[in-house]
Amino acid sequence: MPDLSHLTAIGRRSLSAPAKYLLDQGLLVGSILDYGCGRGGDAKRLKADAYDPYYFPVEISRKYDTILSTYVLNVILRSSDRDAVIRTIKSLLHPGGNAYITVRRDVAGPVVTSKGTTQDRVILKLPSVKCTSSYEIYKLSN
Repeated sequence: MPDLSHLTAIGRRSLSAPAKYLLDQGLLVGSILDYGCGRGGDAKRLKADAYDPYYFPVEISRKYDTILSTYVLNVILRSSDRDAVIRTIKSLLHPGGNAYITVRRDVAGPVVTSKGTTQDRVILKLPSVKCTSSYEIYKLSN
């Protein structure tokens, strides 16, 4: 079965709600990478570097003060693959840097969407920065 996870990426006219929250709280500081940025809307608005394996498959050759990864882990179904993404994100942080990993909270378990993609509920063993009915932001520190 082909990987359709890139189809979950949507175009936005403004910052995503999690990115807006992080910006308003002053948590997006220094050099910023949007890891798994999809179509790159947040990265563009934040003037951040962008990485996405489908839309922006660039080699990342530096470390960052802040990394955001928004709604990425929900489309990765195997926990070992999610763990690998978290390890990669941590390896890209400067010492003392922080990553903010947002997962959806409006999915109860593995569901197939109308686009044929699968979304899963993800709970991380990291400190929670903000939790709403639609998303939760976790903090990963280096």
